[in-house]
Amino acid sequence: MLVVVAPRESEHVVKRSRFVARIEPVGTEAQALACHDAVRSNHPEANHVVYAYLIGDEASERAGMSDDREPRGTACRPVMAVLRGSGIRNALLTVTRYFGGTKLGTGGLVEAYSLAAKSVVTSCETREFVPRITGRMRVSYELVDAVERLCLAKDVVIVQKTFGVEIDVEVSVPLASRDEFLRLVEEISRGKINVRY
Repeated sequence: MLVVVAPRESEHVVKRSRFVARIEPVGTEAQALACHDAVRSNHPEANHVVYAYLIGDEASERAGMSDDREPRGTACRPVMAVLRGSGIRNALLTVTRYFGGTKLGTGGLVEAYSLAAKSVVTSCETREFVPRITGRMRVSYELVDAVERLCLAKDVVIVQKTFGVEIDVEVSVPLASRDEFLRLVEEISRGKINVRY
């Protein structure tokens, strides 16, 4: 499963109608709808803001789409088809249309929305999705450098550090290496650090 690294936009013009396509990472349906609302507010003069989103893998998929007053099936279906075909998940794909004065017909709309969606999907940066789990541990000041080096070596992201008598560390650990990371932390600390998931 692929995910988008960062939001990306591209523009496509068909018979003077502007189609502004945008893809961005989202984690929930509520976030997808909020991002759609933000796109709409950034384009107050646009005639239509069509969207499609896919969240989760195929087993737990949540999907949504809207033609936003375009003739039924001429806008969101081709946008969703491009998103599905790309293998990208946890993403919102919007196509904002500024009407240029010439009607495109149903076939023309399908083609224009497809081309706009494809242009942004093919130009965005993606990476393979890595399921992660949050862990917490209490680390002494003398061991913090060793723990940070281990995190760097094992693709473990330090989310937050809270300093006190010791350092409370919150980490994001790849799910596949959860047990290995726990074992390695215990090894380097000689059992003094325990990771709680």
